[in-house]
Amino acid sequence: MSYCRLGNMDSDVYMYLIAENPAKLECCACALHPEGRCVKLNSRASAVGHLLCHIEAGDRVPQYAIDRLVEEIREEFRKEEDQG
Repeated sequence: MSYCRLGNMDSDVYMYLIAENPAKLECCACALHPEGRCVKLNSRASAVGHLLCHIEAGDRVPQYAIDRLVEEIREEFRKEEDQG
């Protein structure tokens, strides 16, 4: 599942969940990586921070990608609260 795709009119970033471990994400062909390689992110919160770094670097990042990640973080928090 992708949050945003490189090449879309509103995105310079391609970020998606890693199929083998859906708790982790990947920013593929990352412009922030010195060699343009994929960057693995260990959480949705770190993915939000990574996307904000892209924005600071002048890359186009769709707001809906950040909004979706934030909403998923909230859902995880609610589930943890309900279980605890």
